Amino acid sequence: MAHVLHYGKSSMLSLEIRPEVLVSNAASETGEIVSDPTAAVMAALQDPAGYPPLVRAVVPGDRVAIPVDPAVPQVSHVVAGVVRTLISGGVVPADIVVLTANGAGTDAGWAQALAGDAAAVTVRTHDPSDKGALCYLAAAKDAAPIYLNRHLCEADVIVPVNLLRPRGALGYAGLHSGLFPLFADESARERFRTLSSTMRAVERRRRHDEADEVAWLLGLQLTIQIVAGPGNSIRHILAGLVSEVATRGAQLAEAAWSRQFRSKASLVVAAIAGEDAEQSWENFGRALHGASEVCTDTGTIVLCTGLQRQLGPALRRLARSTDEDRLWRRLQHDRSEDALPARLLLEHRHHQHIYLLSDLDGSTVESLGIGCITSRDEIDHLSRQADSCILLADAHRAVPRVAP
Repeated sequence: MAHVLHYGKSSMLSLEIRPEVLVSNAASETGEIVSDPTAAVMAALQDPAGYPPLVRAVVPGDRVAIPVDPAVPQVSHVVAGVVRTLISGGVVPADIVVLTANGAGTDAGWAQALAGDAAAVTVRTHDPSDKGALCYLAAAKDAAPIYLNRHLCEADVIVPVNLLRPRGALGYAGLHSGLFPLFADESARERFRTLSSTMRAVERRRRHDEADEVAWLLGLQLTIQIVAGPGNSIRHILAGLVSEVATRGAQLAEAAWSRQFRSKASLVVAAIAGEDAEQSWENFGRALHGASEVCTDTGTIVLCTGLQRQLGPALRRLARSTDEDRLWRRLQHDRSEDALPARLLLEHRHHQHIYLLSDLDGSTVESLGIGCITSRDEIDHLSRQADSCILLADAHRAVPRVAP
């Protein structure tokens, strides 16, 4: 029977896998998706959970900041719904600033989404190293100074748009993880990139609490949370009081992206589908981490992506290193943006065979100590040799685990 996995912006992989070999096809998850994100956001803001309609919470003259999590699918269409609602409530378009980060501001849909009356809305890409664009907010509980994007500190109203993930998602720090440290200074961002803050439960809890503290200091009450669907789609849009959205949002994110399998498999084919923003080393790390959780020791992991970004500092060190013990120690404290995928690669390439299908050249891939897939036929060959197989769609969002 043929099983289909989508990867990259529009690529597709079809594999013939015998029923007795297939442990699970997590590519077959179905469910309704939001067909018109702009209209859905506007509807959600007319009746937010535990909060008055947004049009009643703003007045002409309010300065509004919309910080956007770059992981949100169809982000420009989502933001368009927020902007149209604000304008209908009397907010002057020139008083609205959309804050993006990590390349989200390059979305080709911005010009179309913010056309007409919304053309005067400003879209800014946050630069954590630009001190002139930062503002002191307050001292954290540990007395560390908190510097945020100036537009957030000076806004009368903040309407954050974040991506909901399951609680067990790698590096996820709750409802406000798309706000802080994303829109903070470089020092805070680097501190949150340490491996301990991502991998250790105690440090993850601290990170979660710090993001919540920043939201409280900003006076945030209203939040918009997105549950992604397959590829670049959206499954749910929630708006309302933070406490109201948190419980329902957690349930929906778990239902959408938690994956439970009866056993591990000797072959895991994991795909990353979506636009260029999704084809990142960060998501590569998420997909690798998830796939490794359900792959047997000495098993094989194939990552199918549209990845074309060049290696960052940590991955370059991995490619050059001949002393793995020394590299391991260095990566423990590395604060580069690609430190986590480098650490995960270093760890898992000794226990599992890792292959990558991407838009990178073969020499770059092989320098990382993993195999380069150049043809879909190679994946088909691996699947015919496997005695058990798991297909994991949208592996950068899924949280897979083996049933107890």
